[in-house]
Amino acid sequence: LFPYTTLFRSEKTTSIRISVTTRNALNSLVTLGEADTVNTLLDQLITQKLESLRPDQQRTYDIINGVATKRDKA
Repeated sequence: LFPYTTLFRSEKTTSIRISVTTRNALNSLVTLGEADTVNTLLDQLITQKLESLRPDQQRTYDIINGVATKRDKA
């Protein structure tokens, strides 16, 4: 439904700054078996959020994400 998951797996990796509390929560969920990796868990969470967007939000997301994707390819 959303191109996010396909693009996510084919892109290079990067790092983001998150709080230690968030890191611990993500790692704990992976340890519980909710996903194989933090990357996979985040992929699932983002996909769920994208699926819940209203059509106008989806259009705005597509524009913003398109700009970021083009910038990254440059």
